[in-house]
Amino acid sequence: ASSASSASSASSASSASHSSSPLPAPASLHKVSSRDLPRLLGNPAAFGGTTIAATAQVASSLSLPVFVTGGFGGVHLGGQHSLDVSADLAAMSQARGLIVVSAGIKAILDVGRTLEVLETLQVPTIAFGTDDWPGFIARTSGHPAPARLDTVADILRTRDNLDATGSSAGIIVATPIPAADEVPFATVREATEAALAANASLSGQD
Repeated sequence: ASSASSASSASSASSASHSSSPLPAPASLHKVSSRDLPRLLGNPAAFGGTTIAATAQVASSLSLPVFVTGGFGGVHLGGQHSLDVSADLAAMSQARGLIVVSAGIKAILDVGRTLEVLETLQVPTIAFGTDDWPGFIARTSGHPAPARLDTVADILRTRDNLDATGSSAGIIVATPIPAADEVPFATVREATEAALAANASLSGQD
């Protein structure tokens, strides 16, 4: 009984110790893009979440063939003037055969200009099973998909052909979220434009 009691006490103490472990304060959290990896790797005090650009760099270095994310970064609204463009796009032009699956380009961004940049960078940009380009939390962004494929086999064939042609690019595959979970693109855009108007003087890391 004494041993059981001691074990129980030790277990409780251990649980209390774990539950009271301090979480990183918000000020110590980083949005980690590929340019930040060399500075933050190996720093035990650094906490953060990786962007697609950073995740693609890590995945490529480990020869991982595919990863899945939520929404793609891109050209911000007004980006033709501010040059506020996500590093995700340039990273995909150097991701050599990596397949990144997402729910599309974030609806708060300039989807049309983002697709144009991906075309310029020669990144295969494919909608899975739909002719409309998905808008992350919206099933459609109002822009036609640059290309459509309907089977995983077709996507893998495209990747093999990309390797055969010597392209340095990865492949973006977008699939729309379920209809029950979507927020209409027009609703997202209206809220985004209102927020931009209210915070017109703010800027920061993408």
